[in-house]
Amino acid sequence: AIAGGSEIMLWPDFRLLTTDAEVIYAHAKMGLACAWGGGLLLKKIVGPARALEFTLTSRKISAEEALSIGLAHAIVNVETGLDEAKAWLGPLIDGPANLIRVQKTMISGNSF
Repeated sequence: AIAGGSEIMLWPDFRLLTTDAEVIYAHAKMGLACAWGGGLLLKKIVGPARALEFTLTSRKISAEEALSIGLAHAIVNVETGLDEAKAWLGPLIDGPANLIRVQKTMISGNSF
């Protein structure tokens, strides 16, 4: 994921990357600031120091590094990624929708 794609990947509740994935916040190389809320979301996920580093240096973040810093929740194999993702997300896919909705609301802070 590069530039806008790296921002869009921040919006889902869970992020699974393939073993060969790289994330690059390349905005600085293009003379752009993160739009679409990417800077704020990145700061929330990895902390302000790392968010600033990634957005100012445009360096590549490997799938392994993304996992170690909380930018990704899991790494899946390129060939079997869809099946691995379904297995990883199984409890959510099969879970009660109302409970998932309530938990998301409470944890996101929108319930108070």
